Amino acid sequence: MNERGLFALVERIVRYLTDAIMACNFILIAGSVFFRYVLKDPIVWSEELAKFMLVWMVYLYAGTTIRHWENIRVTTVIEKFSPKVNWVAEFILKVIAFAFISFLFVLALKSIPNVWAHEMAPALGIQMVIPELAIIVGLGPVYRPLHRHHQRRSRGKTELNVTAFWISTLGLVVLVLFGMPIAFSIGIASVGFILMCNPMALVVVPLRMFSGVNSFTLLALPFFMLSAEIMIRGGVSRRLFALVNLMVGRWRGGLAYVNVVESTIFGSISGAALSDVAALGQIEIDSMVENGYDRDFSCALTAASSLQSPLIPPSSIAILYSGIMSMSVGSVLLGGLIPGLLIGATQCAYIFFARKKLNLPKTTTKYDHKTRLRIWTEGLVALGMPVILLVGILGGIFTPTEAAAVSVVYSLIAAFGVYREAKPKDILEALEATVKSSTTLFLIISLAASYSWALGSERIPEQIATFLLSISHNKYVLLFLLNLLLIIIGMWMDSGTAVILFAPILAPVAISAGVNPIHFAVIMILNLTIGLITPPVGVVLYATCAVGQTTLERLTKALMPYFIMGFICMVIVTLVPETALLVPRIAGLIK
Repeated sequence: MNERGLFALVERIVRYLTDAIMACNFILIAGSVFFRYVLKDPIVWSEELAKFMLVWMVYLYAGTTIRHWENIRVTTVIEKFSPKVNWVAEFILKVIAFAFISFLFVLALKSIPNVWAHEMAPALGIQMVIPELAIIVGLGPVYRPLHRHHQRRSRGKTELNVTAFWISTLGLVVLVLFGMPIAFSIGIASVGFILMCNPMALVVVPLRMFSGVNSFTLLALPFFMLSAEIMIRGGVSRRLFALVNLMVGRWRGGLAYVNVVESTIFGSISGAALSDVAALGQIEIDSMVENGYDRDFSCALTAASSLQSPLIPPSSIAILYSGIMSMSVGSVLLGGLIPGLLIGATQCAYIFFARKKLNLPKTTTKYDHKTRLRIWTEGLVALGMPVILLVGILGGIFTPTEAAAVSVVYSLIAAFGVYREAKPKDILEALEATVKSSTTLFLIISLAASYSWALGSERIPEQIATFLLSISHNKYVLLFLLNLLLIIIGMWMDSGTAVILFAPILAPVAISAGVNPIHFAVIMILNLTIGLITPPVGVVLYATCAVGQTTLERLTKALMPYFIMGFICMVIVTLVPETALLVPRIAGLIK
């Protein structure tokens, strides 16, 4: 067997193994819910084992994503180069990545066994070196180790630390813009910052990488991803479209309203804008075009209406923010409800007032009683999931992670027991898609955890807060500056990555000025959500172009009214804190 065949075999084994780990993790958490509430016999070690399995899944599959250069990256700049220059640039980036991964491997090989040799996991009673070894096993087969890094003595001066922060940040921006995978860009910036400030602290990097992934709260993310993948393959999107069309499709511009309302409902199932476009985009755009709507208008509305998904519970980005910032998941989830509905309401208002100017058609389809009953029955099955999740989380019945596992159970029942559209191979495809998406996200989280720790240990967020507060102590002036910064960040960076990287830096600044932590969380998520449809890096923008068969230029032009509406919503949420705080307060999560 040649080298290429050997790598293909290893990757196939890793794919099957990581799919099995994901499935076992779901069974473990779903089973723990059953044992706790039905048999009244909780499994005390389930949470710890689930976290360790997540770490192994992420790092085992990380090697595959790295070898195939499949990690999340920004290619806007590098794609402008000629093919020859592009090849050279890609080669240089891969050499840098080679050196960085090799350095991480050596660092983990030296530090992890020594640090964790005698520490035990409290619930499982195993040595902590066992879950930590996932980093070594995952990174080991990717690249060969390089030479040992020569350490210098830290000078520890505040001026040096601030200078190091700006140098590392500049390096991070340059690497991201020129196509280096975001995870590696953050990792290189982290290592560079530590080298400039305190080289002896490099030993902590692998441990912080482990702790970044070793989170039970963040385990909810792959479960919600898996649930959405199953629901998409199980035919839920088509049934939701039929239900909403039955409800509001008869008005002038009816399918436009259907587009917005369906995204509102699907957002409470998927929690991600990209899932909304993937599941609903083709159906919505094709139906609108077939009924006489302009294609660019249909594509723009589909992209804009998907922005509700990251705000309406259960929001993946809200769960991510809560996990990164160690906040109440329920509070952040509910904080996005009114802003999410506000986005949908402004879009519906635009459709209503512009329906004649845009010459929007009216749907004339009529349904008999039997068809109506079938559409309502099938549609209400899909609507049951968000109800169960919200009641379970807010009622204290489930943790968010357990609720996510319950959502997978519900999606399996709906796909196989009710709709009967899914096939066994769909489960395997859903598992593989979830593992791939989770790995690329958690690799960023892992490396960002070391960067956040390094910045925190050198008190960089406090120094940034001091600088911004020296400009103005008025919290609304400060929020204006932060909004401006977040808009720029959202234009260039994926929302999940931006939360991981900037929330630990910017949130303390806002809180120092008297902004409620939940209010700022919602402001940040809303800003970055708008960034999903803004050029040059908006992922929803490109996904809609592909689904709707239109160009970036035409779609961006058609999106202009929705940009304005998004900014109006952002101003309202910023100036009226109760838009984010009212629902958590009513739920009793805050005072």
